Amino acid sequence: MNVGRHHIASVVNTLVLAYAGVALPIFLLFALRDDLGFMRLLNEEVIAEEIVRTLAGTAALILLVPISTWMATRLYSMKPTKK
Repeated sequence: MNVGRHHIASVVNTLVLAYAGVALPIFLLFALRDDLGFMRLLNEEVIAEEIVRTLAGTAALILLVPISTWMATRLYSMKPTKK
């Protein structure tokens, strides 16, 4: 279980850093505009889309590890044993 938690944490961190790296030019464009407040910036469609995409990807990865482990154990238990 501990290995799975560490694996999920590293995958989530990688995902967040990848999204932040891709979205950095967009954040810089909005940061140069002085007329937008922070809350208004978060409500812009481009920014909100990136936030939702990051949360959805993170949730999918967190669910993927236990589901794939469960499926692997089910398939392994169905394998006939050699005698």
